[in-house]
Amino acid sequence: MKTLSYWILGFIFIALSFVLLKPSPKDEGFVAAVKQLPWDIQTNEYGGSRVFGIDLGQTTVNQALNLLGEDHDLAIISDQQDNAGLEIYYSHFRSGPFNAKLILSVDVNNLLLETMINRASNSEYIDSGARKFSLSPEDLSHIQEFTIKAITLVPSANLSEATIIDRFGEAAKVIQIDAQTTHFLYPGKGLDVALNKDAKEAFQYIAPIDFKILSDPLEAAASSEKVGNEKSGK
Repeated sequence: MKTLSYWILGFIFIALSFVLLKPSPKDEGFVAAVKQLPWDIQTNEYGGSRVFGIDLGQTTVNQALNLLGEDHDLAIISDQQDNAGLEIYYSHFRSGPFNAKLILSVDVNNLLLETMINRASNSEYIDSGARKFSLSPEDLSHIQEFTIKAITLVPSANLSEATIIDRFGEAAKVIQIDAQTTHFLYPGKGLDVALNKDAKEAFQYIAPIDFKILSDPLEAAASSEKVGNEKSGK
């Protein structure tokens, strides 16, 4: 498993792979709703943060499900580059007036992920080309005390750059990955807002103390893109 690419390039792919899953009939209506808005981020002096009632790095899977509801999809998603992650996906999520898709990333080391993949009760390919692994009953019980490491929110409504700045303030850093994708980084909040001209915006939340897990791969990707453009004469 590739750890560095998973957390940003892989993490975005895995999260959006879950977004592409077609909701089942039972998902009609909004299965989870919270009062907190996407910009209601509570931080503490220890480098932690709370988003949508979840303390990143502390709230367990069991606690998150009790808070947000049981009508979700939980599986390991692995792409063609072996970037894999254990995700809890809510296809219909409401944050105040906002409708969105919500993905909770569970903190699991890569060795254990591989073991759980090998023990999966079944697997299937999804529309994005990634593979979805359903956990065995044993692992499903075992992961209940694992913690939520990160959150991705994909709003249904398109939000402009002006709206992002109005709600979150000026970003500490803006990283242009390519012609389509720009990331607005808020390390003090543990937030990365990805704006894409051809896709939905994505809000990625992680505890501020762990923010480099998000920012370092982004900066490396931007640097690589810049070098590639210089070599091609763009």
